This record gives sequence, structure tokens and C-alpha cells, in this order.
Amino acid sequence: MIIENLLKENEFYYWFLFPTIIAVFLVTKTITILAKKKSFLNWTFSIIIIGLIIISEYILGIIFFTDSWPTFLPHIGIGLALIIYLIQKYITKITSR
Repeated sequence: MIIENLLKENEFYYWFLFPTIIAVFLVTKTITILAKKKSFLNWTFSIIIIGLIIISEYILGIIFFTDSWPTFLPHIGIGLALIIYLIQKYITKITSR
């Protein structure tokens, strides 16, 4: 699909752009936490979060730019990455006291 046509559709914003913004936020925040406190647990959480987001964004790109059949899998992946980020933030907050 042509990008000009995608920008005119609301589905592009709801199903691609907003999850991508959330994914970029999650990647920057998890790297920030990792830079502040380097521990095995933070490394593990960060690798899982970044891996989930890479796979989710790849699938979202395939869905929107090749007109393939839509699926909720990338959104579930980004939601799971958000939950793991919140757990990482909570554990880091507890252990830094």
C-alpha cells in the first residue's frame, strides 16, 4: 500500500503508529534502567523486552506495508513487553533502597 494512502486511514494510527510509539518508549526506558543499574535481572528483562518489541514491530511492518492478513500478535507482544517493563521498574525500585 502507498504510504500517502496509509496516512489518510485512522486504522494506521490506531493499529500501527500508537503501538510503535509505545514500543519506542519501552525500549528507551528499559535501556535507561539498564544504564542506571546493571544487574543480571535487568539485563534479562531488557533483552526480553527488546526482543519482543523487535518481533512485534517486524510483524506490524509486514501487516501494514504488504497488505497481509491482520493479527493481534504484535499488540499482545507489546503489551507483554509493557508488563515486563513494569515488573522491571518495580524490582529496580525495590532493590535500589
